Amino acid sequence: MDETLFFLHLPRTAGTTLNAVLHDNFAPETILSVYAREDYERCRMLEADALEPIRLIEGHLMPECFDPPSLYGRRLRMFTLLREPLSRLVSEYVFQKSWPGNHLYAYLNENAVSFRDYLTSNDPLLKFRGKNFVTYCLAGVFAPDRNPDEVLALAKKHLEESFCFVRPRTAPAVQRRHAPWAAASKDQIPCRFPPVLLTPSCTGPPGRWVRRLPHTMGTPGCVLSSFYFILVKL
Repeated sequence: MDETLFFLHLPRTAGTTLNAVLHDNFAPETILSVYAREDYERCRMLEADALEPIRLIEGHLMPECFDPPSLYGRRLRMFTLLREPLSRLVSEYVFQKSWPGNHLYAYLNENAVSFRDYLTSNDPLLKFRGKNFVTYCLAGVFAPDRNPDEVLALAKKHLEESFCFVRPRTAPAVQRRHAPWAAASKDQIPCRFPPVLLTPSCTGPPGRWVRRLPHTMGTPGCVLSSFYFILVKL
């Protein structure tokens, strides 16, 4: 069985924009989106036949295993987007307080949760928010008593070994200053898997497709340079 593409959508990293690009390039019946609570409940009950046509899984969910990457018993080719941690946190807080459709909207507004409270609270709903939530996601660990240095080391290991590509959203100078471990060369991250090439779309609007630049990224163990999605209009 071919490996399934898996977009680990970290909140407030431009993942919704990337999803729109992906949806232009994959037929709806080949995409499994897991975002809402009902999605999680539904996906627990999926049979093998229902998963057969799936080529892309996307959502705010973790793989069952990072080494090797797998979910629903399938091998994955994982990719994700990153963002400078401080700006991501500010964006997340503003979004959570201003969009009624998210699960924290009522809690944050009814309890007048300030940004300081959002970062420092030990409430079960918030206890990981100010402790670099993304690092815990990438480590696949949500244990408050786990040594933070161990969690960071595990997140770095997964980024370097388990993802077929990682694209920082931030400018290279900002990213190097705040996350020097993720900048082997400008915004390059070592990766042992060859990157995924998304080919011209047969499902999106006519005259549009997705390409990647540069083209010299074809062997395992390569260093990923900037990975761009470019919409081309004929």
